[in-house]
Amino acid sequence: MHDTEHSQRKPEDTYRILMLGDSFVQAAQVAKTETARQILEDLLNSQPAGRRYEVINAGIPSWAQARN
Repeated sequence: MHDTEHSQRKPEDTYRILMLGDSFVQAAQVAKTETARQILEDLLNSQPAGRRYEVINAGIPSWAQARN
């Protein structure tokens, strides 16, 4: 995964968001600080909500919906 390490057990005050998708979500050629995952996580954590957010990138190259 093009992401940071996440513990298996999440802290009580943390929400986790899983991003699924193809190579656009994975963003392997993009600096980690500029990925949609990191931008979303930074934006959510900048809110004065008192909660913490972790966005997990599970993008896989060539992953797509089945076509008939």
